[in-house]
Amino acid sequence: MNWRIYLMSLLRGVNYVKIYKEYLNVQFEGTKEIIEKQMYDNAMRIFKFHVQNNAGYRAFLDSKNFDYHNLCDVNWGDIPLMTKDDIKEFNPIIKKNAHQWPVTGGSTGQPFRYALSKDSAKRLWPVHWMLHAEFGLVPYASMLRLTGVGKQSWQEKFYYKLSNFHAFDAYSMSEVTMREMYELIQRKHIKFIYGFSSAVNQFLHYLKDNNLFVSLKGIVTTSDNRIMENYTLAHQYCNCDVFDQYGARDGNVSAFECHCHSGLHVMHENSLVEIVNGEIVTTDIHNTACAFIRYKNGDLAEGEELIKEKCQCGRTLFRLKGIDGRTAQCLEGKDGTIISAVIFNRLFRKEEYIKRYQVVEKINCIEINVHVDDENDKKSVVKKFSLMLNDKLKKEVVFEFNMPIRKLANGKSPLYIKDE
Repeated sequence: MNWRIYLMSLLRGVNYVKIYKEYLNVQFEGTKEIIEKQMYDNAMRIFKFHVQNNAGYRAFLDSKNFDYHNLCDVNWGDIPLMTKDDIKEFNPIIKKNAHQWPVTGGSTGQPFRYALSKDSAKRLWPVHWMLHAEFGLVPYASMLRLTGVGKQSWQEKFYYKLSNFHAFDAYSMSEVTMREMYELIQRKHIKFIYGFSSAVNQFLHYLKDNNLFVSLKGIVTTSDNRIMENYTLAHQYCNCDVFDQYGARDGNVSAFECHCHSGLHVMHENSLVEIVNGEIVTTDIHNTACAFIRYKNGDLAEGEELIKEKCQCGRTLFRLKGIDGRTAQCLEGKDGTIISAVIFNRLFRKEEYIKRYQVVEKINCIEINVHVDDENDKKSVVKKFSLMLNDKLKKEVVFEFNMPIRKLANGKSPLYIKDE
């Protein structure tokens, strides 16, 4: 522990030390049966709270003809699934309980503002610190942060200073900026990097291209889809491992990789996470301000169910095998069927010579930008995938190689972009 966590606890009126210590312990406790019972008991408790206190949520249930009048007879699997559109239409918010009003990152193209109660909001950083402890760091260790950073107010600047963040904008990663980042890591003895996978990848390539080396404890990637090349580059140029992190505050799901890299550990003290028809469905078990109950957040899970066996690292937390993409990312097949853009992830992820890729669907074709090392790799991609994809997809598939990866307005570089 250090003075920063105690001071932040005092300023925010939250006992971060207590929550963090509890989380450190709970990740190694409990059997599969005990954890499962805890998750569903907590989820049913917040469901009953919103039925009894939230008129907007009751209106949503009424629209689905769901009978909630005898709460003792409710079967969890029968409770209707919610979407972002349902949240917008029925506004299931209890304003007096709202502590924060975050805005989603907009990876669906439709960011929206929602309410968090204090008990839900205060649990964000303790889960981050659990991952930081995985590579030997205490809360508020010095961090190079590569996310979207706009013009900061004096309050935000103070928060970053207190939190020991050294923030750079993932929107603009110029050669000059990345040199500044490299020098800052050396000068300030930065312990780790936290940032969008695409921004981290860009910085790691800068180190590689300039034959530069730094020594870090770890790199945490988030928000964008995982880039496997980052793991190799981080070992070579930063002498550390990469740990992917998945989070969605609308639903309060938090999950992270350990050193075994065998899935994303889900923190069940924050939310109940389910996989329903391949989609991630989450329930924020602490949010008394907004009813995120059996909420489809738009993410697709890799695998049909959570991994519930104990991990080799010793954690008993259930695991997501991985994140496969977004539900909104779909293409049309030649036979008129709808095909998820996940198809590219499943085809390419086992090809180690493919460093990165990005799919851009245009009006008349689908351009696939693939990053590889040499001409033989280019020929392999075309030979293996061109005929197959053109036979399957309605639009012509065209391969490009080693072109710049496109970013959205929110600074993220998704695997699939649809040009309007």
